[in-house]
Amino acid sequence: MGWYIAIFLFMALPLSFAYVGYSRKINTYKLVIPIASMVLSFFMSCRAINVEADTKRYVYVFKQISNIRLLDVFKARVYGMRGV
Repeated sequence: MGWYIAIFLFMALPLSFAYVGYSRKINTYKLVIPIASMVLSFFMSCRAINVEADTKRYVYVFKQISNIRLLDVFKARVYGMRGV
């Protein structure tokens, strides 16, 4: 949870620059976009190797759900993968 709070706090900086630029009618895109990109790139590089290791399970379940009618989604039974 601490990582999400840190990302939120660091992303508040370019957000505040964008807000001040918008309120003063100054184009701040050349400043805000690189700062936001650097913050997100930094936190993406800090991920562990095992992050998203369970993506194939979510894809398997999503494929099952995508074949169900919208009215039947909450009544449907979804099966997980075994041994994965």
